[in-house]
Amino acid sequence: MADSDGGGGRTAIVVAVISVIGVLGAAIITRISAGSSPAGPPSTATALPLAGALPHDAPPAIAVSSPTSPQAGPNTDSASVTAISPRPGSALPGDIGSAITMDVHYKLLSATHMLLVPTAEYYPGRGDCTGPHTTIGSNVPQQVALTAGEGDTRVVLNISADTSRRGSVSARASFWSGFDDQNHVIVNVEQLWGPQTTCFSIGGN
Repeated sequence: MADSDGGGGRTAIVVAVISVIGVLGAAIITRISAGSSPAGPPSTATALPLAGALPHDAPPAIAVSSPTSPQAGPNTDSASVTAISPRPGSALPGDIGSAITMDVHYKLLSATHMLLVPTAEYYPGRGDCTGPHTTIGSNVPQQVALTAGEGDTRVVLNISADTSRRGSVSARASFWSGFDDQNHVIVNVEQLWGPQTTCFSIGGN
């Protein structure tokens, strides 16, 4: 009987030890599994109120450094290009249509409402976006209605095919506050950034 009781006691002890080891093992596996799942950095993406769609075949937009106009101080209205596609300095084809897509960050302090008006300016015979220029193409949207404060928007400048063009094109924008009683545009800031910042050659030079 003594041997039988001792065997039963040893069996109970072995079962208890195995149970404890099983619990500890499960806890360790759970801890390792939890630690192996990366939490990842918090998302910093901000949804833009997009005014136009990126062309399907456009290369990825790149960030650019776009100084604001000399007219704009720290407490005045301003705008700058935060991303643009294609890359400034690249060549736009003259024989087929092309598009320039810009993300623009703006700051409006002087008024409750303002219009951001983007344009594509063509500089004939010049590859550096200097000298006389004319507005070409169409933009989507033609005007962006802004309200006081800061924000972001996207515009697309569509440039039609024209094999006669030789020179450069700059993606530009200005602030308009509306029209006077003679239906003339009231321009608040004519040039929101330097034309060389967003300059492209077109049609070969």
